[in-house]
Amino acid sequence: MHFSPSRHYVLLPLAIVCALFAVRCDTTVDAFVDRPGYKYSMYGILDVNRDTQWIRVENLQDGVGIGAPDTLDVTVRLTDETAGTSTVLRDSIFRDVSALNAQYHNFWTTAPIHAEHTYRLDVERDGRVETTATTTTPDSVFTYDTRGGRGSEFYLIVTSETPLAGAKAIFTGIPNNKPGCGGLTPIEVRIDLYSSTEAVSGDTYRIERIVPSAKVLQGYDCYDFGFENFKIRTADGGPDWPGFEEYHQLPLEATIQPDSFSNVDGGHGYVAGVYRRTYVIKDGNVKDIY
Repeated sequence: MHFSPSRHYVLLPLAIVCALFAVRCDTTVDAFVDRPGYKYSMYGILDVNRDTQWIRVENLQDGVGIGAPDTLDVTVRLTDETAGTSTVLRDSIFRDVSALNAQYHNFWTTAPIHAEHTYRLDVERDGRVETTATTTTPDSVFTYDTRGGRGSEFYLIVTSETPLAGAKAIFTGIPNNKPGCGGLTPIEVRIDLYSSTEAVSGDTYRIERIVPSAKVLQGYDCYDFGFENFKIRTADGGPDWPGFEEYHQLPLEATIQPDSFSNVDGGHGYVAGVYRRTYVIKDGNVKDIY
């Protein structure tokens, strides 16, 4: 089956895991060296298959130990270098209740993100660009096939000209109304599949479904999981994303230093172009893709 998907407006949760963005690794970086020239950090993704983009920006010299001040007094500008257009992102405050209710600045825009376009994000202060990052989005064309269909022998085989950047299995737990389990709502349990994904060839990867173990599901006694019906969510990276072999062969010291995966000039962090899609699996078959 072949897809050249149209744009679907699905807002997926933003989750930036720096170690996922293994690009331009510099293993000479000393994590404890102060860099007074670094002004801002930027973390985020530009997703072709998403209607809203979010970029977290933090002033590295604000003196705040946890979180950020009320205002940054900056302009964050997104430029589509392929189309020659630009837009200014809007600021918003996000509060992290798990980190002493610390607040962060998430800049956002609903400007459309196109496949195979190069984008530049600039943090400007007083009319001067202080920090910048550039990335290119991937092609959105792909094909897929399946193998198996029952138990843990289900395989999703995807062929795309862009490297796999991430993969998760998503299982839905339904409240089972056991004694002491009242008043609950359905939940999702997510299992990372990236480390177990196999590169079949240079542009084809195979994802094996992993049924959650008893350890993973510990604490979910009040829920029943239908393991024949689940979702697989993937993210394809742009041309500046490494392939399987390059990623898996990185030495440990290249993955633990804060600048190893940064593509930000005048600061640190990572801004990546991706195409995320979700496969809905029912009774061992792909029923929907969005």
